[in-house]
Amino acid sequence: MTKVHYLTARCPQGCEAWLHPLAVEPHLLDPKRCRRRPWVDEIPDMALVGAPLAHDFAEVLPPDLLGRPSFSGDRVVHPGPEDYIPIHLHQGVMVRSPVPGVPAQRWAVVTSAAARERGASAIEVAMTPGGFAELENQLTAEARLTRCPTCGDTTTVKGLRTHQARNRACRWRVAAADVRARWAGGWRDPYSVDGAPLKWGDITATAHWRKRAHVVRFPAWSAVLVRAGGLT
Repeated sequence: MTKVHYLTARCPQGCEAWLHPLAVEPHLLDPKRCRRRPWVDEIPDMALVGAPLAHDFAEVLPPDLLGRPSFSGDRVVHPGPEDYIPIHLHQGVMVRSPVPGVPAQRWAVVTSAAARERGASAIEVAMTPGGFAELENQLTAEARLTRCPTCGDTTTVKGLRTHQARNRACRWRVAAADVRARWAGGWRDPYSVDGAPLKWGDITATAHWRKRAHVVRFPAWSAVLVRAGGLT
């Protein structure tokens, strides 16, 4: 079972943050911390293209479709095993989709896959709806594209496993889906269950509670749930 130093409580407003119980009230009072909805629903419609392809994208795309990547300090200074950011991403570029109705992530994956073979000319082709559709249809027919069954993002077949292991939003969605399914099934955070242990050591001390506890690992925290009927 995942090592947890203290138990956490679930934010009641739907942002899916899990915090020390003393931090819940300050969290709720700060609109910058609790937006009443998951942070993944507010991700800007931009995608990161790593080096060396980033140079070609920067040469072809107009400035209003480009941006510089930024990463949280923890991921740069003290990254965990799953949060390490390779140097080619630090040297990358953020891009917006030039094709109306096509999300940036999908456009970038398809265009990058084509550009690895054709060079910068593929980026120019992908700038129009017809050109992008042509590239996407070709890569799909060659069974080189797929969609992540967890988050729905477009990815290459070869890159799916890496996407699921390293993409922060995808990992967050997996954890949130686990929490919501268990919550619907009657599981709760320990602070919502009368008589439940409120210390991790007390949960692990007996087989009774070990069997009734479940740990969900989010990228930035862990959520501990117990069966609401765990006292019986």
